[in-house]
Amino acid sequence: MVEFRQLILPGDEGADVLAVKRALRRMGVKGSGAMNMSRRAGPAFVAALKATQREHEVTIDGKYGKDTHAFVAPHFNAADQQLYGKAAIRKREATPTPSGDAAAAAQLLLDMLGQGKYHTDNHGDLADIQATAAGRAVHSQHGGMVHVDARV
Repeated sequence: MVEFRQLILPGDEGADVLAVKRALRRMGVKGSGAMNMSRRAGPAFVAALKATQREHEVTIDGKYGKDTHAFVAPHFNAADQQLYGKAAIRKREATPTPSGDAAAAAQLLLDMLGQGKYHTDNHGDLADIQATAAGRAVHSQHGGMVHVDARV
């Protein structure tokens, strides 16, 4: 099996995206027929990833990570393996630190979580709250790095 190389987020572009798309189609994943075969991770790609994640009972987040790779990579043919292997490693740039309001609100949620007064619906929410409390950016659904708005 091809070793996992990097996270693919919605909106990312690269040869690895095309390799994954081809494998998803080969797997017959629901919604994979709606994907165009470009090198961009658009909405149809995300929907097909979520269908795969749902079927294999991994975190359903529409991001191509190690867990999803474990189910998709065995379906890579030789051409897909080559595409995936030659994909450029994407550099992610962090955005400026948020105002103290978002960080303070996130810390309040973490305090409430510790007291049993709050719970998250999925693991990704908790990771975003922890990152915001620490002043770090989180991945947006569109693939960029953003800081959570204090109003959220």
